[in-house]
Amino acid sequence: MTTTLVEMKEDDLAFVNEIRNDSSTRCYLRNNKLISLDATYTWFRTSSPKWFIIDVDGQKVGYIRTSHDTGETICCGCDIHPEHRGKGHSKSAYNLLIEDLYNRGYVLIWLEVFRDNVIAYNLYKKLGFIEVGRIKRNIDKRPCVTMVHKVI
Repeated sequence: MTTTLVEMKEDDLAFVNEIRNDSSTRCYLRNNKLISLDATYTWFRTSSPKWFIIDVDGQKVGYIRTSHDTGETICCGCDIHPEHRGKGHSKSAYNLLIEDLYNRGYVLIWLEVFRDNVIAYNLYKKLGFIEVGRIKRNIDKRPCVTMVHKVI
């Protein structure tokens, strides 16, 4: 299997919106409300996000995103279509993104995860992310932790 990251385009928004609005994805998002496709188009046109479609052998399986980009530090996150979960696509995508970010000069890659999102939390640990000290907080009464990537 060959995984590539392809810059997200407007044509990808229906696919992205489908994943984002799936209840199994929304339950792990800070904003867990349904978002209309029109609102997704507006967001895309006004914010110019740095998101990538995860392509595996010519098939879209999910997306990986960055935010809070300072030029030296950056936040990342990933969502996989429910039909393609459990196949290692997130791990492959993160490995590609992390390598690219370090090659472009970033010194700190971080993310936030709900502590009860055990699958994602364990993946992040395998990828080399560690919890930052005791910086923990609750979002909607759920524990959330910040993790930073430690080069291993």
